[in-house]
Amino acid sequence: MKTLLTFIIFSMSFQLFAQNNVDTVKLEELNRRIEILADEIQKLKSHQLNVAKNESMFGLGPSASKIYQVTQGLSIGGYGEIIFNNQKNTKQDGSYNGTTNKSEVLRQIIYVGYKFDDKWVLNTEIEFEHVNEVYVEFAYLDYLHSDRLNFRSGLILLPVGFLNELHEPVLFPSVLRTEVESRIIPTTWRENGLGIFGNLTDNTSYKFFVVNAMNADGFTKKGLRGGRKKGGNIGEDDNETADNQNADNAAAVLRIDHDFNNNLMAGFAYYAGNASGNTKGNIGVQMAEIHSQYTKGGFRGRFLWTEVKTDGAGERNAIPATPSDFLSEKMHGGYLELMYDVLQSAKGQSLSPFVRFEYLNTQAEIPNGLAADLAQKETNITVGLAYQPLDRIVFKADYTKNRNGAKTGVDEINVGMGFNF
Repeated sequence: MKTLLTFIIFSMSFQLFAQNNVDTVKLEELNRRIEILADEIQKLKSHQLNVAKNESMFGLGPSASKIYQVTQGLSIGGYGEIIFNNQKNTKQDGSYNGTTNKSEVLRQIIYVGYKFDDKWVLNTEIEFEHVNEVYVEFAYLDYLHSDRLNFRSGLILLPVGFLNELHEPVLFPSVLRTEVESRIIPTTWRENGLGIFGNLTDNTSYKFFVVNAMNADGFTKKGLRGGRKKGGNIGEDDNETADNQNADNAAAVLRIDHDFNNNLMAGFAYYAGNASGNTKGNIGVQMAEIHSQYTKGGFRGRFLWTEVKTDGAGERNAIPATPSDFLSEKMHGGYLELMYDVLQSAKGQSLSPFVRFEYLNTQAEIPNGLAADLAQKETNITVGLAYQPLDRIVFKADYTKNRNGAKTGVDEINVGMGFNF
């Protein structure tokens, strides 16, 4: 009996011991799985936080950069702008202007990207402009080899100026883009091509692309804007012609930026190529621009200056002779922009008054025998206010005093809203 009792007690103890061991194993396995799940959640949160920071990468805008911040797969972003424009009823010389107030959905953009793996990235931007115009702003493939050397091919944004790559509305304070970066640097300027980019040093970045040259038939006395081939677009806007699909001529563009410290950045870009032309012949185009930006606290200052030289403008103007709309042999322009965030909120809220002094002359040097159109020599002063309740939303208002050599400038008030996601 005593032996039986001892056996029963031993058996029960063994079962309890075994059960405890099983429970311990189950608990350890449960803890292991919880740790794995917590690690995955942390990785997901970290990824979401990276996207939520609204950061630029490789010189592109925050929304255009989203695809670089995902681990793999699909990324969708975008931005939009809605504006109201009021021009003064009288011109600079006091004559009647006769314009009406205007309002429109200026742009609605969709970014769609796909990251195949940690090396291959597809990035595209589809633009709906003026409500009913549709364009492919860019569509390229990147091969991300290293910090020093990466490769890009497709429809590429040319790395010139501030706004051509950084054109999302939350990135500049005025309702409209600058005249210099619309008419001389024809933002948004994109061409088919390929090239390389990366960092020469920890503080110096570069981009070098070979692209399809411009369309000389689209150049006018107002600048180069009509010369964009836009990846081969054939349409009526900006004097576009069938020559936009001409790929006989190539151009090259180089950009280098250097960060001197956490506050000061400066750089330059240079573009050169022979613009093709079906009706007015080829035109050699060389463009050089310098730019710098200084930030400290709530202050940001930007400076940009660009010079353009065209070879063969005289011959082009004689086919046929059009004195009212001829191409200059030289054009130049630039601006100084100062803004200050009076709130400096850590939550992304900002209230930034700004002022911009802008000068441009698209007929700085003209062919012999022709007289310059003084209306193309402009001095514009813009003052305004940009309010961002969040870093992805902006409300803007500004006033521009437009002056030109022909005294036909018209002052205007612009109000707008913009967003990116």
